[in-house]
Formats: sequence, structure tokens, C-alpha cells
Amino acid sequence: MDRGRTFELSPQRVDDRIGELRVEFEAALERSLKRTANLTPLDVGPVLHDRLGLVLDYFLERFVRADLVSQLYHTRYRRASRLVFLLAAAAVLIAAAQFIFQLPQWILSGEVGAIALVLLIIHRGNRQGWHRNWVDHRLLAERLRCGMYLAFLAGRALGETVDHWSCRWVSRTWSVKEYETVWNRRPCLEQLEESSLAVLKDFTCESWIGTQRHFNEHKAIAERRRHARVSLVSEVFFWLTFVAALTHLAPHSWYEQIHVDQHEVGRVLAFLVIVLPAVGTAFSGLRSHFGYKKMADRCVVMMDHLDVLRDHVEATESIDAFCVIVWDIESLMLQETADWHVDIGFRVIEAQG
Repeated sequence: MDRGRTFELSPQRVDDRIGELRVEFEAALERSLKRTANLTPLDVGPVLHDRLGLVLDYFLERFVRADLVSQLYHTRYRRASRLVFLLAAAAVLIAAAQFIFQLPQWILSGEVGAIALVLLIIHRGNRQGWHRNWVDHRLLAERLRCGMYLAFLAGRALGETVDHWSCRWVSRTWSVKEYETVWNRRPCLEQLEESSLAVLKDFTCESWIGTQRHFNEHKAIAERRRHARVSLVSEVFFWLTFVAALTHLAPHSWYEQIHVDQHEVGRVLAFLVIVLPAVGTAFSGLRSHFGYKKMADRCVVMMDHLDVLRDHVEATESIDAFCVIVWDIESLMLQETADWHVDIGFRVIEAQG
């Protein structure tokens, strides 16, 4: 599959992000060396720093570019999807207001404009591949992230293959082939000695498993909040519809008692009964489209798996067994990413009925 159009990244932004991540990796390794100082010979530190430097020199810029491009396309896709839902509700509101309140005919140009914007967003977003570039670059970025850790921690221990069963789920995307090319040209480092085991275990638990668990924990919280917020707004609009419908159904004699025009109140209530469900449905559609609750549940499951793998890493007593666990960690990450890619990959920008 062709990559489509991609954003031109600012060189300064790329360099800044590379610098930030390099500092984070090196600081994490230094902390691991300090925590395991009583178990690690003095000559291990320089070897690991040099090894990490080689891996970062090769992988980091590629990872940063894929990560930043994915974020940019993700932002455009999410904004476009929200606009499609809200503009559709706005079109209903304008049409209902013009018809019920007998407003000037030119008011309907707002409805036409809203529908035209929906069609423009759908056409431009799909033509420029906002959604496809987001999921494909995210897949590449996550594979590169795993590749960095795999190359640093295991080296040649697991052979040269990068083929994994999860790749079969996403075999049609260019990012799989791109990663294979990057992996095959990487610096081929040897498996580390047993004397490095304590440091590697600590570094893996903090820098790889720990950061991924932290991400999933905060992602789960954020997605649950979004689900609750959007659900509440949608429910409020439907409750308002229910109240408006009951009021519209009630005897109209009490209108005179509160000195309001019966016909005006009837038109307002009719307008609300038409518009409020449209707005409520728009928010329900957003909740369903983005799958906030499902994403939160996925993150919780991922956290459980990461906890199990962290226990396995901590219990490892040999460098060979550690390398096998590293492969298990990468397999879990790739399985989750491939499943996410297949699930999210179908959520293109489209008109909502």
C-alpha cells in the first residue's frame, strides 16, 4: 500500500524530540546501574552505555519521525470525525429552525454549508489518508520502539528473523515491510554476558514494561473519563427531549395561565423534540465511533499482561532465559498493536446516518 501524503516535519522539532528521548533512555540506564551497583561489575556500565548509544543512533530518528507523523494525522482524524458528527446535527438544527419558525429562506444556506463541509471533510480526509497514515505510522512507530529494546537487550540471541504471526494481520500495510528493512540493516550486537543480567532486568522493568504500563494506566483513565463525559451529555439531551415531548403532549390550557402564546410554545417544543435527539445521537455516535470504553478495557487487560511479564523478568536467573522473556515482551506488544491496527483500521471518516 502506498503511504499517501505525509506531513513535512520541522527539523527542529524532530531534533528536540530525539534529544529528549535520548536523555530519557540514558537516564533510565544510569538509574538501573545505580540500583544494581552491588550486583554489577564496574566495567559493565561503559559497555552498556556504548551499546545503547549505537542502538539509539540507528533507531531513534526513525522512531521519532514515525511517532510525530502519527500524532499529526491522529489529531486531524479526530478533529475531522468530531466535526462530521456535529455538523450533521447542526444541519438538522438549522433546517428545523427555518421550517418551524418560518425564518428567511437564506437561513437554509447554513444547512447547505454544514452538509458541504461534511462532504469536504470526508473527501479531503480520505484522499489525503489522515486515518490510514495515522494507523500505519503508529504501527511502524510501535514496531520501532520494540526493535530498539530488542536490539539493545537481546542482540543476536534471537536470530535475524523479524517475522511474527501478528504481522499476518497487517500484511497489506507498507509499515511491515519498512520495519523489516530497518531491522535487517541494524547494528548486529552480540548477546550480553551474565554479568549484565541484573542491570538489564532492572532497565527492562522500568524503561520498557514500566513506561508501557504507565501509558496504559493513564490511557485507561482518560478514555473512561471521555466515555463518561460523552455519555452524560448524550443522556442529558435525551432527557431534555423526553421533558419537551411530555410538555408538548400536556393540555395547552395552562399556557394562558402563565401568559404565553400557545402557538409559540408549541413551535418551540416541536423544534426541541426534533433537534435535541439529533444532538444526543451525535454524541452517542462519537462515543461509539471512538470506542472510549473498549479502549479503556483494552488498556486494563494490557496492564495485567505487563504485570505478569514483569514478574517473569524479575524471576529470570540467566541471560538466555532473559532473552526469551524479551522475545515474549515484544510478542505481546506486537500482538496488541496488530489487533489495534485491525480494529481501528476500519474506522475511516464517513457520513453518519
